[in-house]
Amino acid sequence: MIVPLFLLSFCVLLLLYIPVPWGIGYILRIRQKQKAVRNNQIYLTFDDGPGNRLTPHILSILNENDIKATFFLLGRNVAGREAVLRSIDYEGHCIASHSYSHFHSWKVLPWKSVFDIKQGLKSINDVLSQAGRNYAYRPPCGKLNIFSLVYLCLKKIPVVFWSIDCLDTWPKDLRNVKFAAQKIRENKGGIVLFHDFDRTTETVDEYVLDSLKAAIIAGKDLGLEFSTIDRLIEKGKE
Repeated sequence: MIVPLFLLSFCVLLLLYIPVPWGIGYILRIRQKQKAVRNNQIYLTFDDGPGNRLTPHILSILNENDIKATFFLLGRNVAGREAVLRSIDYEGHCIASHSYSHFHSWKVLPWKSVFDIKQGLKSINDVLSQAGRNYAYRPPCGKLNIFSLVYLCLKKIPVVFWSIDCLDTWPKDLRNVKFAAQKIRENKGGIVLFHDFDRTTETVDEYVLDSLKAAIIAGKDLGLEFSTIDRLIEKGKE
């Protein structure tokens, strides 16, 4: 009986480890998109930054259009870019976390994914002198395991996904600089994903900036309200 019991326990753990967090994440993604559309809002979000080269250009565009956005910061990219992080905060944008090392939580040991979340939060707090503060969290690759999900729930850290991808990390032949803007017009709102980390080439930088400008034009044409993730979370509690 020992072997069958062990196998049964393993199967149960395996079921909990990936499928349950995936299902919860799928529901969250749909609900967050629905809230954004229902409230005629668009959320511009930036992952994997800050970047010394691209992020300041993004901040300039946002400032010119009087728009606040959300930056899901990657802890390992904060080092050496502390001034950029402070600028994001000073200009009134929403600070959020995207972990420290961008581990895919299905491909690493469970405690490693939890530690990565903790380190990501600490890297932000160390710069902003906000010891122990939590921020909304976007899981790398949109993936959680049961351990990271439980940790986030216990710490009451909101998990945020996206509904529109600007495709800036996709292969070059699959990118479309107008794609995000088209989806905004089709859906009449949503949570838009861009990436602002420093690339090895400035070609992608131009793509991101042009895609952002097109998204802003689309949002304004539709009369949508540009908002930040903290407000989406607040609306979820209403």
